[in-house]
Amino acid sequence: MAYEGVPTVRKRLLGYHLRQLREAEGLKWEDTAARLQVAKPTVMRQESGHSAVSSANLEVLLDFYKVGDLDKRSRLEAFRQHGRKRGTWHAFGTEIGPTLRDLADAESIATSILWWELGVIPGILQTDEYAEATLRGASVQATNDETLRELAHLRRERRHTLEKDGAPEAWFILGEAALRTRTGGPGKAVMETQIRYLLDISEQPHVNIQVVPFAAGAHPGVAGSFTLLGFDQVLTYQALYFETAGIITDEEKLVGENQARFTRLRSQAESTQQSRKFLREVLATL
Repeated sequence: MAYEGVPTVRKRLLGYHLRQLREAEGLKWEDTAARLQVAKPTVMRQESGHSAVSSANLEVLLDFYKVGDLDKRSRLEAFRQHGRKRGTWHAFGTEIGPTLRDLADAESIATSILWWELGVIPGILQTDEYAEATLRGASVQATNDETLRELAHLRRERRHTLEKDGAPEAWFILGEAALRTRTGGPGKAVMETQIRYLLDISEQPHVNIQVVPFAAGAHPGVAGSFTLLGFDQVLTYQALYFETAGIITDEEKLVGENQARFTRLRSQAESTQQSRKFLREVLATL
């Protein structure tokens, strides 16, 4: 099986489930390798998402792992096919790094999004004007207009993920600093448009927004922003994105720790209803 480069979330989906099935049967990589008549590293690459699994080999594996549930088998085959496709985000120019492309693609196929953001509006919620102002302000070196347009375009397309039919269930928790920072210069137009958009999108039944005010004091989100992406409500798989580190991981310990962190943040944040009131108050003081 050929090595296929850095695994995307699409490729990891099937590999994750195959590893879970193998371990549930108490089997080792060597056992699976012997059954497929391949080398052990091939199995390891398949489970990590580095190598594809053929349809025939998937059938062999599901029989070997005693998966009799037809619905589960069909879902795993769908994951296999899904992993062979390239997301539409790969059509963007070279200015967009591979991790950001993978994040955008993962958002588009996720069934749930949990997002904690400390100091800026989450990329998937940014208006065009806010995105451009943020990108210009965050750049530590001269960035040409073409690159900025490409990055802003990507954020616009990501925003559509929440507006489409079949959008994921999304829960955002924002630090007050994200709302108070006067992004876009001394005028209020950029922030006014941005906060109005937050109020509008939070009216959708699949989008929840909470705010952690300064008055909440110390909280578990001070270590940095993160995003938890869930895929498939039956065959659960989660990926974790650390914005500051620019990495996506499905390491179970890290995913679990940040699930707990998100739960604590939800309890310390204003309720969704009170958060909408908070947003209106911020809007009134611009």
